[in-house]
Amino acid sequence: MKKFLFIAIALFAFACSKEEAEPTTPQLHPVTINVADFPATRADVYGKTAWEAGDKLWVEITLYSAEMDLEEEIPIYLYPITYNGSTWESEKPILLPTFDEIGIYVTYCPNMSMTFNYDTYLYFLQKTTNKTPYLNEFLSVCMYELYGDNQYYDINNNTLNISFDADWDNMEIGRNNRIRVSYKPNTEIKVSLESVTYAIRLEWIAPEVYGGDYENIEFNTTTDADGNAFIYALWYPGLYTDTGEPSITIKDKTGSKILKEKIYLPYEEYYQFPYEREAGGRAYVLTVPQE
Repeated sequence: MKKFLFIAIALFAFACSKEEAEPTTPQLHPVTINVADFPATRADVYGKTAWEAGDKLWVEITLYSAEMDLEEEIPIYLYPITYNGSTWESEKPILLPTFDEIGIYVTYCPNMSMTFNYDTYLYFLQKTTNKTPYLNEFLSVCMYELYGDNQYYDINNNTLNISFDADWDNMEIGRNNRIRVSYKPNTEIKVSLESVTYAIRLEWIAPEVYGGDYENIEFNTTTDADGNAFIYALWYPGLYTDTGEPSITIKDKTGSKILKEKIYLPYEEYYQFPYEREAGGRAYVLTVPQE
């Protein structure tokens, strides 16, 4: 009897020691996200000036901990949030464990969807419609801070504050250049772009650095009731000299008649590269003569 009792006690002690050795599940904190107003940094009153119902932001959160094993994968969380006209709603509850440092990427890119690449352990944007991305605004912001700084992540009430103010610390903003084509109201035109590219997140705001290239592209679009059509693109001549200078040509909808021939897009010799605070984001107006 004593023998069996000793074995039972030994097994119980072993089970307790094993249970104590197992790591405890980190406590998850429900997080609320506050989004600042749409950044009115364009020197132009036309175009998008405010968030609208249906707008979506892709919020990617990377957490770092001093106790983290260097060989283990860094936890990355992705939360698509959508504006319903008054507040932002997440498709799933936002729950985060305690951390020492936090990195936050926020991307606005209509008609695009983020997917995860397990080889690089990074998220990428993919087209979800046939609509050309050159007709869409691109906006990306990266925010970084230590636990307890409370500039972006307020630990007192578990609130994540998304801002687009480039004057804040530890912030980088990426944005496409914008061309406003001014022509006849409600008129279909053909747009030809040469030696331009389209931003894919902040690191890929100049994607040719990562093996891509600038492209020549042609598509149709229609001016609005004020006679405006908006094109969003990036250009940086000099890196690939064989692509020529970035330019835009406007034709009639059939492409048989040139309305504005090869206007070279202005640029600065010292382009604000991917990790600069206000990369891209310049606004230009191209007026097309009316017959």
